[in-house]
Amino acid sequence: MSVFSDILFEADRTAFTTLLTHLSLIGPDHTVIMVQVENEVGCWAQEETTAH
Repeated sequence: MSVFSDILFEADRTAFTTLLTHLSLIGPDHTVIMVQVENEVGCWAQEETTAH
């Protein structure tokens, strides 16, 4: 399955939405300060890179 597939995108969105919904239900005092999402697919065939 490609990291660019619509099916994978929908699965990621569903998982993230479910996580945030769960956090809002178990943390009514809003104790979660931040959620960091890392969305790096790591395509090695790219011409450009920030690693030097």
